[in-house]
Amino acid sequence: MLNRNILMDGHYFIGLLEKSTQQINALCDEFQVYIDESSDVYVKNEDIQGQIQTAIGKGQLLINQKFKQFRGLCDKNINAKNDSLQLKEGEFVTRDEDLAGFWDMVYLQVEDINRMFEKLSELRKNNWITEAKPAIKPAPKKKVTTGPKTTETAASKARAEAARQRIQEMKKKAALAKNQNNEQQNPQIIN
Repeated sequence: MLNRNILMDGHYFIGLLEKSTQQINALCDEFQVYIDESSDVYVKNEDIQGQIQTAIGKGQLLINQKFKQFRGLCDKNINAKNDSLQLKEGEFVTRDEDLAGFWDMVYLQVEDINRMFEKLSELRKNNWITEAKPAIKPAPKKKVTTGPKTTETAASKARAEAARQRIQEMKKKAALAKNQNNEQQNPQIIN
């Protein structure tokens, strides 16, 4: 987007800023009539009104906040090139490269706003009729089979009970062995 043969200083970026400001203001003005109730072309669809208001709001916010901040940096860059200007303590010089980096970030927002207005222009061409999105049906749940169900027989129940009892006996033996080991290591003296 940026041509490296041109001196990209504060003056250059102020030109880009003014051009973008005019473009965004023109788009905002163009679409404002569609949300003005007294207008002949008022759009009654609340969803579309919301989209228009969002695009206009983002555009105005960009102009009133980021563009103002960027303009200040551009002015600082221009003034810093005057040798007569003294910087206050804690102030920094805004270099041309700083402006280029900041503009790249701001321009992403400009492109986003342009895309929003392009979508609105497409809607306007279609008489404000939005494409009906096909309803997405949830996928049917698959039945999970874990295999054939088996009924427990008396023999399998008896095996399970015997295994439980063996585990209980092993736990008891381990606890007794631990207690005996502790008593051998820590004998008590009785008076």
